[in-house]
Amino acid sequence: MSTSASVENMRIALGHKFSPEEIQDIAKRCYQHFGIEIMRVIIMDRQAKRPISDWFDIEGLDLIKNRSKPGCVMVGGHIGCWEVTNFLIPQLGEKTTLFSGKHANQVVGNWLDDIRRKAGMDTLSSGDNRVELVERTKKEVIALLGDFRPSKAAIEVEFFGRKTGAPQGPALLSLLNDVDLFYFSCVKVGERMKVRIKKLEIEKTKSRKQNTQLLTQEFFNELQLDVEKYPEQYLWMHGRWHDLEEANYQDKDYIFGEGQRTDF
Repeated sequence: MSTSASVENMRIALGHKFSPEEIQDIAKRCYQHFGIEIMRVIIMDRQAKRPISDWFDIEGLDLIKNRSKPGCVMVGGHIGCWEVTNFLIPQLGEKTTLFSGKHANQVVGNWLDDIRRKAGMDTLSSGDNRVELVERTKKEVIALLGDFRPSKAAIEVEFFGRKTGAPQGPALLSLLNDVDLFYFSCVKVGERMKVRIKKLEIEKTKSRKQNTQLLTQEFFNELQLDVEKYPEQYLWMHGRWHDLEEANYQDKDYIFGEGQRTDF
């Protein structure tokens, strides 16, 4: 059996649920899915003016509309059609900034940022002034992906029953600015895009570090629910558990792992 990162990650996470042959089939469909999504990104600017009702079904939109403060943080994972959601919030009339880590391929990173701006999304990266990011968090929507494995400042959470490093940035931004933190996902269901939004809430303690960990864990809990439902739409091609003794990434072919993206 192949020991590609995608197959190995699925074996670790879903081996109790699927046979090796089924995992190979899911891995194949996963690569097919992201091949289609790459093509979708290429033509995204041509679809930007389509009415939301033409392609989005949204669950939890009222949570964003009725949030407690002008600003908020939306955190998602590498599942489904996450780049397509760049069109969603700007079309709703919400001023939005996408915060991204440093892309390993700067040419690709610049190209993606150009598409995002065409959709009406402003962008900031890990190399920009963090003070500006904090100020924007107080008055607009900050969107970011929170399931990569950071090279530094990681906190530990559970994902599919295994410990893994996670970025503290999304939860910390929410806590420092006292704004709501929302989970979002966008998956393909038939010919439609299904967006799910959920407010992440915890019983806060007196420790900011503990609150950050608890909120981040809530994010990974929600992400796991979506991944379990749509395993063929998750970006399995990374070294999520490469430090586990049971992991066997022999070909080291994961797309990104420690050191390739950064958070704070």
